[in-house]
Amino acid sequence: MKTTLTTRYALAALITAALPVSALAQSYPKTLTGSAETSGAAGRSTAVLTIRIERLMDDLYFKRLTDALQAGGYQKFFVALRTLPPIGYVQLGDTKTDLKYARERTDTPRLVLGTDHPIFFVGAGAPDAKPRAGYEMGVIELDLDAQGNGQGTIAPAARVRRAPDGGVTVDDYGGAPIKLSVKAAK
Repeated sequence: MKTTLTTRYALAALITAALPVSALAQSYPKTLTGSAETSGAAGRSTAVLTIRIERLMDDLYFKRLTDALQAGGYQKFFVALRTLPPIGYVQLGDTKTDLKYARERTDTPRLVLGTDHPIFFVGAGAPDAKPRAGYEMGVIELDLDAQGNGQGTIAPAARVRRAPDGGVTVDDYGGAPIKLSVKAAK
Protein backbone atom coordinates (compact mmCIF):
# COMPACT_ATOMS: atom_id res chain seq x y z
CA MET A 1 0.00 0.00 0.00
CA LYS A 2 1.34 3.40 -0.97
CA THR A 3 1.14 6.36 1.37
CA THR A 4 0.84 9.86 0.11
CA LEU A 5 3.06 12.69 1.24
CA THR A 6 0.09 14.26 3.04
CA THR A 7 -0.59 11.03 4.94
CA ARG A 8 3.06 10.82 6.05
CA TYR A 9 2.98 14.42 7.27
CA ALA A 10 -0.24 13.74 9.16
CA LEU A 11 1.28 10.65 10.81
CA ALA A 12 4.42 12.59 11.75
CA ALA A 13 2.28 15.34 13.28
CA LEU A 14 0.28 12.81 15.32
CA ILE A 15 3.40 11.05 16.59
CA THR A 16 4.98 14.38 17.53
CA ALA A 17 1.82 15.52 19.32
CA ALA A 18 1.75 12.27 21.30
CA LEU A 19 5.28 12.74 22.68
CA PRO A 20 5.57 14.23 26.16
CA VAL A 21 6.49 17.91 26.25
CA SER A 22 9.74 17.15 28.12
CA ALA A 23 10.90 14.78 25.38
CA LEU A 24 10.44 17.48 22.76
CA ALA A 25 12.19 20.10 24.88
CA GLN A 26 15.31 17.99 25.47
CA SER A 27 16.72 18.43 22.00
CA TYR A 28 20.33 19.17 21.18
CA PRO A 29 22.43 21.17 20.75
CA LYS A 30 21.60 23.30 23.75
CA THR A 31 23.34 26.04 25.68
CA LEU A 32 22.71 26.70 29.37
CA THR A 33 23.97 29.48 31.58
CA GLY A 34 24.51 28.60 35.21
CA SER A 35 25.25 30.13 38.55
CA ALA A 36 27.16 28.08 41.13
CA GLU A 37 27.45 29.30 44.70
CA THR A 38 29.46 27.97 47.59
CA SER A 39 30.09 29.33 51.07
CA GLY A 40 32.28 28.35 53.94
CA ALA A 41 34.43 29.72 56.75
CA ALA A 42 36.45 31.78 54.26
CA GLY A 43 33.34 33.45 52.80
CA ARG A 44 31.07 33.07 49.82
CA SER A 45 32.02 32.49 46.21
CA THR A 46 29.83 32.62 43.12
CA ALA A 47 30.75 31.46 39.64
CA VAL A 48 28.89 32.01 36.39
CA LEU A 49 29.39 29.34 33.76
CA THR A 50 28.17 28.32 30.34
CA ILE A 51 27.34 24.74 29.45
CA ARG A 52 27.18 23.83 25.77
CA ILE A 53 25.91 20.33 24.91
CA GLU A 54 26.18 19.45 21.22
CA ARG A 55 24.64 15.99 21.64
CA LEU A 56 24.24 13.14 24.09
CA MET A 57 26.94 10.49 24.07
CA ASP A 58 26.55 7.38 21.95
CA ASP A 59 25.38 4.16 23.61
CA LEU A 60 28.60 2.45 22.52
CA TYR A 61 30.70 5.02 24.43
CA PHE A 62 28.43 4.74 27.46
CA LYS A 63 28.89 0.98 27.51
CA ARG A 64 32.64 1.37 27.15
CA LEU A 65 32.70 3.62 30.24
CA THR A 66 30.44 1.44 32.38
CA ASP A 67 32.44 -1.66 31.47
CA ALA A 68 35.70 0.12 32.34
CA LEU A 69 34.34 1.25 35.73
CA GLN A 70 33.03 -2.23 36.49
CA ALA A 71 36.23 -4.02 35.46
CA GLY A 72 38.93 -1.60 36.56
CA GLY A 73 37.50 1.08 38.82
CA TYR A 74 38.09 4.80 38.49
CA GLN A 75 41.50 4.53 36.80
CA LYS A 76 40.20 2.42 33.89
CA PHE A 77 37.04 4.55 33.70
CA PHE A 78 39.09 7.74 33.51
CA VAL A 79 41.41 6.39 30.80
CA ALA A 80 38.33 5.40 28.75
CA LEU A 81 36.70 8.83 29.37
CA ARG A 82 39.78 10.65 28.08
CA THR A 83 39.63 8.76 24.77
CA LEU A 84 36.08 9.90 23.96
CA PRO A 85 35.44 12.76 21.52
CA PRO A 86 34.23 16.09 22.97
CA ILE A 87 30.46 16.55 22.84
CA GLY A 88 30.33 20.05 24.29
CA TYR A 89 32.04 22.13 26.94
CA VAL A 90 31.74 23.90 30.27
CA GLN A 91 33.12 27.43 30.23
CA LEU A 92 34.14 29.37 33.33
CA GLY A 93 35.60 32.76 32.47
CA ASP A 94 38.03 32.21 29.61
CA THR A 95 38.57 28.53 30.40
CA LYS A 96 36.68 25.85 28.47
CA THR A 97 36.65 22.26 29.70
CA ASP A 98 35.50 19.61 27.22
CA LEU A 99 32.39 17.59 28.01
CA LYS A 100 32.98 13.92 27.31
CA TYR A 101 29.92 12.48 29.06
CA ALA A 102 26.29 13.56 28.55
CA ARG A 103 23.41 11.20 29.36
CA GLU A 104 19.80 11.60 30.33
CA ARG A 105 19.17 9.11 33.11
CA THR A 106 16.35 6.70 32.49
CA ASP A 107 15.27 6.32 36.13
CA THR A 108 14.78 10.08 36.72
CA PRO A 109 14.40 13.11 34.45
CA ARG A 110 18.02 14.08 35.09
CA LEU A 111 20.82 15.15 32.77
CA VAL A 112 24.29 13.99 33.88
CA LEU A 113 27.39 15.62 32.39
CA GLY A 114 31.07 14.84 32.83
CA THR A 115 34.37 16.42 31.87
CA ASP A 116 37.76 14.76 31.57
CA HIS A 117 39.51 17.56 33.48
CA PRO A 118 38.51 19.42 36.65
CA ILE A 119 36.41 22.51 35.96
CA PHE A 120 37.86 24.29 39.02
CA PHE A 121 38.94 23.45 42.57
CA VAL A 122 36.97 24.55 45.62
CA GLY A 123 37.91 23.06 48.94
CA ALA A 124 38.57 23.78 52.57
CA GLY A 125 36.54 26.98 52.21
CA ALA A 126 38.96 28.43 49.66
CA PRO A 127 37.80 29.02 46.08
CA ASP A 128 41.44 28.84 44.88
CA ALA A 129 42.17 25.46 46.46
CA LYS A 130 45.07 23.52 44.97
CA PRO A 131 44.67 20.40 42.79
CA ARG A 132 44.84 17.00 44.43
CA ALA A 133 45.65 13.74 42.67
CA GLY A 134 42.70 11.54 41.79
CA TYR A 135 40.15 14.35 41.35
CA GLU A 136 40.59 14.65 37.61
CA MET A 137 37.09 15.21 36.25
CA GLY A 138 34.00 17.34 36.77
CA VAL A 139 30.43 16.05 37.23
CA ILE A 140 27.21 18.04 36.76
CA GLU A 141 23.71 16.71 37.48
CA LEU A 142 20.72 18.77 36.38
CA ASP A 143 16.95 18.50 36.63
CA LEU A 144 15.59 20.57 33.73
CA ASP A 145 12.09 21.65 32.86
CA ALA A 146 10.69 21.75 29.32
CA GLN A 147 12.18 25.22 28.74
CA GLY A 148 15.71 24.15 29.78
CA ASN A 149 15.69 25.85 33.19
CA GLY A 150 16.48 23.98 36.34
CA GLN A 151 18.50 23.13 39.40
CA GLY A 152 21.24 20.68 40.14
CA THR A 153 24.70 20.21 41.49
CA ILE A 154 28.23 20.52 40.24
CA ALA A 155 31.20 18.61 41.58
CA PRO A 156 33.84 20.69 39.77
CA ALA A 157 36.71 18.36 40.75
CA ALA A 158 35.59 14.79 41.31
CA ARG A 159 36.10 11.08 40.81
CA VAL A 160 33.59 8.28 40.50
CA ARG A 161 33.36 4.75 41.88
CA ARG A 162 30.96 1.85 41.81
CA ALA A 163 28.41 1.92 44.59
CA PRO A 164 27.53 -1.30 46.45
CA ASP A 165 24.11 -1.32 44.76
CA GLY A 166 25.74 -1.29 41.30
CA GLY A 167 25.19 2.44 40.73
CA VAL A 168 27.81 5.16 40.67
CA THR A 169 28.99 7.33 43.55
CA VAL A 170 30.59 10.73 42.95
CA ASP A 171 33.41 11.73 45.32
CA ASP A 172 33.78 15.52 45.34
CA TYR A 173 37.12 17.19 46.12
CA GLY A 174 35.25 19.90 48.02
CA GLY A 175 33.39 17.40 50.21
CA ALA A 176 29.93 18.14 48.87
CA PRO A 177 28.61 19.15 45.45
CA ILE A 178 27.88 22.83 44.87
CA LYS A 179 24.32 23.94 44.10
CA LEU A 180 23.83 25.02 40.53
CA SER A 181 20.96 26.96 38.94
CA VAL A 182 20.72 26.98 35.16
CA LYS A 183 18.58 28.55 32.48
CA ALA A 184 18.43 28.11 28.75
CA ALA A 185 20.59 30.65 26.93
CA LYS A 186 18.75 32.97 24.59
